[in-house]
Amino acid sequence: MSHHLNGISAGQVAARELDTNKLVPREVTWVTERLTFTHGYGAVLSPVNRVESDGLPHLSIKDIPPVSTADLNITRPEIY
Repeated sequence: MSHHLNGISAGQVAARELDTNKLVPREVTWVTERLTFTHGYGAVLSPVNRVESDGLPHLSIKDIPPVSTADLNITRPEIY
């Protein structure tokens, strides 16, 4: 049995991450890693059977704020 969501039969959904390695060293503290950066904003959606010409995954939802090419809307991109 196959389920489709706006033309996507199987997709990978992921929350966006903050790369703490790119923070200024003085900003990497116990407080920022465990209390400050505990919430996120945004998500990505990639059909599992589709890639771009350069070999990277095709992103049907990407960017901040989220932009969708799959006729799907994220109305609340906050992650808690």
